Amino acid sequence: MKALNFIHIGKCGGGSIRSVLSSSTLLSVKYSSLSVTHVSRPVYKSNHDYLIIIRNPLLRAVSAFKWRYRLVVCEETQRNRFPNEYNILKRYKSFGQMAELLYDNGKLNRLIASELLSIHHIRENISFYLSDLLQRSPASQIIGVICQETLSEDCERILGARIRERIHYNGGSDMSELSYRARLNALHFFAKDYKCIFRLYMNGNLPEMAFNRYFLEGMHFLF
Repeated sequence: MKALNFIHIGKCGGGSIRSVLSSSTLLSVKYSSLSVTHVSRPVYKSNHDYLIIIRNPLLRAVSAFKWRYRLVVCEETQRNRFPNEYNILKRYKSFGQMAELLYDNGKLNRLIASELLSIHHIRENISFYLSDLLQRSPASQIIGVICQETLSEDCERILGARIRERIHYNGGSDMSELSYRARLNALHFFAKDYKCIFRLYMNGNLPEMAFNRYFLEGMHFLF
């Protein structure tokens, strides 16, 4: 029997998925073991299958900023976990403010980019987890892609298990939180994330409805 590796991309609802993985009879009869990759790049193995969770890259970044702001600035429980993260979060107060400053006349502001990538979970973006893996792994080794936007439905369809509670959920986010300039800048900045999503779709791992949802906004800026 093969082993299964769950690629838990931060701020996509992976904590909720991890809470039900062990109760999935579909997985238990098919796989000898389960491992989780989180906050590190997955290592491709030919005897592994992969389960991936993703989210709209821009809203994932908004959620990550809010989550870190809560833990680091508001509650201060992780104020000193990562160097300078507290100062950056407190200075900008929102992902949108940082995104508006990312580019000036089409040129990347490297200081802002460096500060943005100092924020936990924004640094470990979708391409951080998937770029290398998708270069090496055949589509057949990816057993499913769970989308944060359809978390419960995808979980039941792929795992045959129901999510009973949302773990580390810090409220919803929508595009109205970002100005046009912030959206455009963020779309350019996270272009590699969208390319990973595009590859999942082209490989047949991502349903067309999910692909359309992710690319309705901003696709013409990227390709």
